[in-house]
Order: sequence, then C-alpha cells, then structure tokens
Amino acid sequence: MCIASTASALPIIGVTVDDFTTPGSVGSTEYRSALGGDAIVYYIPLAGSDCTYGIGTCGTESDYGDGGGILSMNLMFTPVDMVSSSLSVLFEDLDLKDANDPWGFFESIQVFDGAGTQLTPLITDISSSLVTGDRNTQQLLSLDLGILTSDTYFATLNFKAEYYRNGRNTPEYLIASIDKTTVPEPSILALLSFGLIGIGVARRQNRKRW
Repeated sequence: MCIASTASALPIIGVTVDDFTTPGSVGSTEYRSALGGDAIVYYIPLAGSDCTYGIGTCGTESDYGDGGGILSMNLMFTPVDMVSSSLSVLFEDLDLKDANDPWGFFESIQVFDGAGTQLTPLITDISSSLVTGDRNTQQLLSLDLGILTSDTYFATLNFKAEYYRNGRNTPEYLIASIDKTTVPEPSILALLSFGLIGIGVARRQNRKRW
C-alpha cells in the first residue's frame, strides 16, 4: 500500500500583475463565501476592445456594449518549488455555455503560461473536461503543470464575453492557486522499490520450481 503525503499544506495563491517584467499587484479583492476566501474581482469587457487587467480601468470597472474584446489577466505565483504541480482556478459565476447564463450571453476562457504557451484550448462550454462545477455558482478549472523549474510562475487567463444585445457587465470573482501534487515520501518509495524487488525474486523462484 502506498501512503501519499502532501508536499505543501497550503496552495500558492496567485496575484494579478500588469506585466511580467516589472510586476506590480493590480486590481482588488473581495471575500466571497462561495469561494471560501479573498477573490480577485474582475469585469469581462463588453466594450469590444482588447485590454490587460489593471492597466487603466480594464477589467476593474463595469462597461457597456455587446462584447467581443479580450480581457487578459496576468497572474504571478511565488515562490514555486520544483515539484509536480497543478493550477486550480475557482470561479464564481463564470458564464460558460449552459452555466448560469442570461439568455444570449456567453463567456469563454483560455489559459497560457508566462511564455505564451497555450495550456488549454478555448473553453466555451461547461462540458469541457477541464472544468467542473455545479452549473450555478462555482466552476473549477484544473490543469496539470508538471514539474515547475522556476521560483516564480506566471499564467495568463484570457476572457471573452459576447451578448446578443447591448448590456452592462457585472463583477465576477476567481481564486487562482498552484497546488503541489501529493507525492510518496522517500521512505515509502524505498519500501516500494524493496517490495518490487521482493516480488521479482519470488516470481523467479516460482518459475524455478516449475
């Protein structure tokens, strides 16, 4: 039996930054009981132009329109160890198709790392295998990041909203964290190796008897 232990009891919570060269925290947070903590407050633009969260009023104030613009939200996680990790983003009211939608209103999300490498396809529907949730309040996006090789990890969330008519957007909320994947203790790995060796010896002995 393999007993796994958590490498870190607490996740590394990401903060929003304006860019990755001279990161400075931007935007605001608000405690959300549905998410169980302080969440990033953001608005997906309906005005139609692309922008980056926290630069000017992008994503931090409500606007009016029918959508089409992309909101890029840069997240910084620090420090990050060189262990197997996963990125979790918990949303309150992410309006993917079939999830808490007003009629004719759709949102989408796509995730990239700090180097611009695409981590997900464009996610438009709650049925995506990367997203789980109750279709009403909470949606969870989970990504396997593998082994991280940097003290600081950056990610970019790209949001887009489309509405069949002109309207005014409302605030949405998210908590992003990097969780260290549970791994076996070194002593457990040693025991497992010894056990596998023992199994191999037993099999060879059984073959000799036959």
